[in-house]
Amino acid sequence: MLFALAHVPGLYLRGGGEDAGASKDLLQVIGYSIAVLSPAGLFLGFVWVRTRSFLLIVLLHAMVDVLPNTAELAKTWMGA
Repeated sequence: MLFALAHVPGLYLRGGGEDAGASKDLLQVIGYSIAVLSPAGLFLGFVWVRTRSFLLIVLLHAMVDVLPNTAELAKTWMGA
């Protein structure tokens, strides 16, 4: 739950952009964060308990943030 709620300010301040979960309605952002990001937080917490590797948690979080945007980044850099 803390993982999800920690992402609320960033989603709320984007103000309804194209990003998933971004909205001008704070309650909508909180609901999205709890429903969608809490399972990710539980998963990362489970990995932490099993491995005690903070580096692994950071790398997994980075991978989740970077991989969905890789194709768009490649298109931008390739000029397509």
